[in-house]
Amino acid sequence: MHKELYSIKLIRDYLENKGVISSTISNIDELYIFFKYLSSPDSREKFNSLYILNYINQYIVDEDVAKRKTSARIFEDLLAIIFNGEVADNKKKGKYQKRSSSLF
Repeated sequence: MHKELYSIKLIRDYLENKGVISSTISNIDELYIFFKYLSSPDSREKFNSLYILNYINQYIVDEDVAKRKTSARIFEDLLAIIFNGEVADNKKKGKYQKRSSSLF
């Protein structure tokens, strides 16, 4: 994990205390609202937003990195920290069996 993610975790906890983000995310609209908050004119010049946006630019979006050096793991780690989730490869995976309907 990148060392910057430890700082993002602290920022995330601060934003949760301020009511900007909740401790649990229930739908994709909440993710959209958070990223919209980061880029809004009121917050995009604040240190917290700039730090997260800089991380996204430096490790995910930057042209030199995006073509060859970034991975889903970097983005997954970032999302897990911001939205208080758990990275899938860090927890025990179980088999998911879905029963198909009797129509099939």
